[in-house]
Amino acid sequence: MPREYSHSQVCGVQYYLCNSCVKVHRNLPLTRKHQLITIGEYKTAKSTNPVTLKAVEYCSVHTENKIEFYCETCQVPVCTNCTIVKHRIPQHVHTDLKDAADEYLTELKAMVDKLKVKEQEAEKNKTLAKQIHTDLTEQCSREERKVRMKAEEIIKKIKREEQRLIDELKNNYKMKIKRAAADIDEMELKHGNIKSACSYIDTLMHHGNAGQLLSAKGNVGTRIKQLITMETNPNFQVEDFTFMRLDDFHEYGILGILKSDVWFSKCTVENIPKQLWKGDSADLLITTRDSTGKQVIPIQQVKAKVRNLMHHGKTSM
Repeated sequence: MPREYSHSQVCGVQYYLCNSCVKVHRNLPLTRKHQLITIGEYKTAKSTNPVTLKAVEYCSVHTENKIEFYCETCQVPVCTNCTIVKHRIPQHVHTDLKDAADEYLTELKAMVDKLKVKEQEAEKNKTLAKQIHTDLTEQCSREERKVRMKAEEIIKKIKREEQRLIDELKNNYKMKIKRAAADIDEMELKHGNIKSACSYIDTLMHHGNAGQLLSAKGNVGTRIKQLITMETNPNFQVEDFTFMRLDDFHEYGILGILKSDVWFSKCTVENIPKQLWKGDSADLLITTRDSTGKQVIPIQQVKAKVRNLMHHGKTSM
């Protein structure tokens, strides 16, 4: 027989029953007090008032007795026997189970209303927290991009400045290296001439006869004198070209400066007054230059000195 007429609530457990089972269920002493409702009643109660769907509970001590009261003193549901045995008046205050449930339901609804307000507040703040999290993440990424862009900008400037200094350094040393190479060629030529002459004369002295020796006397003597008087100690131009760093790149925009040895003979002095009285001072413009005459930043300290004193206390630079 199909299960479509009745629904049983047994101590919190629900069963679907057919009509034959309903009759048996109502006749058995053990189940005769169980509440039975139809499927239609169950569906209506479920859609209108879920609280009424709660199964009728039976006393855990007096299992055959349905719970009918609520002990306010102990705050537990009880049956009739309980009110006589363990929950006796006047020590215990009893309330009808339905009245107690309705009262609690009213309180519970009020608390749920407050809880829903709190839930809405929590949801709102959760959304706000998510938005803050998103904003912070985006702001972090945005500020990180700014840092990287600034760093790349500075790195590019430093690289350009690095290349400028290296190019200037190479250009300056290029001329000096070229001049040093010319000095090498000159000294190799002179050394080769002297060595060749020594070898020829040594052969002539040890292996030549008297005629050969005397025949070469004039030329050999002249050649030896030329080689002896030849300059073999030239004034090599050894110049330092050094890098002096500047620590505050942000302020000056440069990594440093290149300084060179100054050749005082190449330096020039301008703004020299025609006359000076003894004790007078003058601002002179000194242009420092290297051995090629190129203007440079000096490694040495350069000063202009008075060369002589003229009559009547006048000076000449």
